[in-house]
Amino acid sequence: MPSPRKFFDFAEFRDHALSLILAYYPTSASMLGLHEYDSRVEDFSARRREQYLDEIRTCLQTLERDFSHKSASPGTANDIARFECRMLDWKLRDEIFRLTEFREFEWNPMVYNDQLELNQLIDRDFASLPIRLRSVLARLQAYPRVLAIARQNLSLHLDRTIVETSIESLEGRLDYLSSLPKEFLGKLDDTLLEHDLMDALETARLAVQSFIEAVRTVVLPDSMYNSFRLGSDLLQRYLQSAELVDEPIAVLIEKGRREMDRLTLELYKASEELDPHYSPREVFHHYIETEHFSEQNILSE
Repeated sequence: MPSPRKFFDFAEFRDHALSLILAYYPTSASMLGLHEYDSRVEDFSARRREQYLDEIRTCLQTLERDFSHKSASPGTANDIARFECRMLDWKLRDEIFRLTEFREFEWNPMVYNDQLELNQLIDRDFASLPIRLRSVLARLQAYPRVLAIARQNLSLHLDRTIVETSIESLEGRLDYLSSLPKEFLGKLDDTLLEHDLMDALETARLAVQSFIEAVRTVVLPDSMYNSFRLGSDLLQRYLQSAELVDEPIAVLIEKGRREMDRLTLELYKASEELDPHYSPREVFHHYIETEHFSEQNILSE
């Protein structure tokens, strides 16, 4: 692990740490509007993962060494810096937890489907179509590598519901890729780019089809329903890391039950006001569903 480096001030360190995180999740960075990441996709290979973990651990050392005990003098600037310091401390620790303990990249194929996303490049008119499509091209060309890494990382024993959902989602991805040419055919004044896009689309489709087939034939037969459970210990650590919730699970369950009771009572009160002769379910179907969720007005609602 590299030695922690010295930074001029906290702002320089903060930007450095954020740049490491964004570089590891470039599709998320792109969705945030950071267009320098538009043409990049995640690399969740073991080598890159270990490199990133070293970087994050080094950042955490630097944060603890140089910035955890910032001046407590009052003032908006110091308040913001302390808040950002606490947020970075949480984020760095959560990244380490997710990669070393939670390890979703081993049990959830949807992690890799998310890396194949192209919508924001197609639908958001933030640049000219050729510029956006060059980023689309780069991502399409990365499909085989993303899915090859997925095959290396994913366990053979996954939860059946997660596997089935992932297959459905990837099949939807195939449909989307099939519809993609209409977004640029005839709109580009660049026949070479158009040709490259069609080639990349075909390669991407074949990669997704091959991955679906591998999941369906190799992983799905050995998957079991209701095997997704994290277990109480890992779930407790997840809540502490991701949500900063330290209360025991039993306490959270009891709070949840009390809240369900409270909301159920409110539901019955609201139902009684609408129609005392109907049950809450009947009230929902008779008044709310028909009024708000009809095929004609669901989008406007």
